[in-house]
Amino acid sequence: MPSGALPRPGNARIALIALVVAGAVGLTSWWIARPAGGPEGSRPGPTAEAMAKVRPDIEAMLRSFEPPPPEPPQRALPERPLALPAPPEPPAQRDGHDLRKIEPVRLFMEARRAAAHGDYQAAAQIQHWAVAGGVDGKYDLACYYARAGQLDASFHWLERAAVEEGVDPDWAARDSDLEVLRSDARWAMVYPYLARAGRYWGQSGIKKTLLVLPKGYRTGKPIPVVMGMHGLGSQPEDFVDESVQRAADALSVAFVSVSGTLPRGPRKFVWSESPARDRARLDEALAEVRDRVTVAPGQVILIGFSQGGQMAAEIAARDPRHYAGAVVMSPGSVTELSLDGVPRSPELAQRRCVVVVGAGESPGNVRLAERDATRLRALGAEVFHKPYAEQQQHSFPPDFDTALPIWIRYILGTGPRPR
Repeated sequence: MPSGALPRPGNARIALIALVVAGAVGLTSWWIARPAGGPEGSRPGPTAEAMAKVRPDIEAMLRSFEPPPPEPPQRALPERPLALPAPPEPPAQRDGHDLRKIEPVRLFMEARRAAAHGDYQAAAQIQHWAVAGGVDGKYDLACYYARAGQLDASFHWLERAAVEEGVDPDWAARDSDLEVLRSDARWAMVYPYLARAGRYWGQSGIKKTLLVLPKGYRTGKPIPVVMGMHGLGSQPEDFVDESVQRAADALSVAFVSVSGTLPRGPRKFVWSESPARDRARLDEALAEVRDRVTVAPGQVILIGFSQGGQMAAEIAARDPRHYAGAVVMSPGSVTELSLDGVPRSPELAQRRCVVVVGAGESPGNVRLAERDATRLRALGAEVFHKPYAEQQQHSFPPDFDTALPIWIRYILGTGPRPR
């Protein structure tokens, strides 16, 4: 059931209750119409008895239309219900390489490739050493172990992921990778634990705002600002690296990378997919850094990946007076947003957007990128849309480092149309 939806009784139950109530009403009418008298008049009649029988059903029906009570606050991380011991470490050697000496991020991607080919035992081995090297990925490790049929190891890492990294309990409840866990009797203890941990992180108020300034910049000089919006369950560090610093220096622009509106863990955030609410988070982030950077009016560019990419398009299109445009990379949406309800405006007709996606990504990402580009053009914006033929993974484009400055100049009107 979607969050916030009211539970609704089934049609058959409603019909049954209606018949019972109708019968009670008819009985009441008959009792009121019949002559009173005799000793029977002093005793509880059939009306009271009948109503007493149907009252619980009527009250239950009325309660079923009421919003569910709010979840109680979770003020501390819950204890792991299973607390299974850590599984034995897998071998560190693979194909003649010592996995302990390979960059953890590379191992993370290699594990994904192994899983994509159905070799979950290899994926678990590689992912273990990626996590040991400091990469957030305990949930993925739990998924690989589940697919490999090692349920104890999977439960161990899933419980740890919930309190150490954050797990979306709703996604865990439908993730096909965890189907075998949900068939295990222990799931009845683990799922409430995931929900409690998720509630704790959601109420934590954790947020991050990261700022990258061009070298030599001094506050007071208005400059363009590029705001990074990460993907589902990721973090602002996605848009803070050497390539971003080089672009900031070359173009004299600032980068402000923002954590999503909803925390899901100490380093894991998601966007609410409410354009107004997520826009407020961006405004809040700009307010946090205004003592260090002066924003040039109307020269804020949004750049986002996956869920953040779709929200970048949604927000920039709704307020073209404030935003110069958006870079939308591999857009995705949990609630199936697709720029619905965005009005045409003279300002939007003067804006430029970049929409890119890997041609080999999930068909949903490819379709959404096409819809976004088509819709933005229909609204009057100028759009550069590029499916990368060589990109098979849901990731930043392969030429991101060199393309980023070109995209920014294009949106600001200081450079040619990308190719």
